Amino acid sequence: MTDTNIELFNQHAALILSELYRAFPLRQHIEYRILVLGENPSEPNVTETPEVTPIEEHVYDATVDWLSDAGYINLVGNARRGNATLTSKGLETLKAVPATLQGNVSIGDQLVDATKSGTSAAAADIVAKGLTHGFWFLMRSQGG
Repeated sequence: MTDTNIELFNQHAALILSELYRAFPLRQHIEYRILVLGENPSEPNVTETPEVTPIEEHVYDATVDWLSDAGYINLVGNARRGNATLTSKGLETLKAVPATLQGNVSIGDQLVDATKSGTSAAAADIVAKGLTHGFWFLMRSQGG
């Protein structure tokens, strides 16, 4: 079954935010083929990469743009050839430990663990909860 755009968004956002949280404060190259497909630019054509549909890459690009526009990442360049780091909003969101999550582990640490273990569904769920937390945190800080 094909993933919906929101499912793809959550999966892509999980990979992007996990990578940027892991590397913070260093900027990271966030190209689709490296993060999503696992290609290594220093070893071209070493392994077969999965077939990519244009919609998947398009949703990835839109995810990068949305994370930047929403203030979670600072992007220099674009989704295809850009480098990014977390903004203060992105970092604070990922460092949070909302009551809706089990234990006392931050959203970012849970996200890194989920992406390392290859559980994309769990990582996507963590992102959805994390972005919701970030929204409510922003609303409270603005008196909303």
